[in-house]
Amino acid sequence: MNFPLHLNSGCLNYSLLGRAYSTSRSGAHFYSRLIKNFNENIGVYKYDDLNSGVAILESNNPISLAGEHQLTTLIAYDLDGDNSDYFNSKTS
Repeated sequence: MNFPLHLNSGCLNYSLLGRAYSTSRSGAHFYSRLIKNFNENIGVYKYDDLNSGVAILESNNPISLAGEHQLTTLIAYDLDGDNSDYFNSKTS
């Protein structure tokens, strides 16, 4: 599937946070790619436990995490900004 960098659901907005991948169709091993901000530098970092637990910067362009990627097993989105108006209206 093609996952966008940003999703909009009415008045709620979400941003792609990360993806988990399988290294094979059998699911023998998994790794993840995340959008992180380290020292004011936003980028896509790859974490693979077979790399001694070290995350490696893959791209300075967060959009590289969006789109269609082979062997994706999990997608994570984060709720953007202050959405208290939306949630307060649902509990009233």
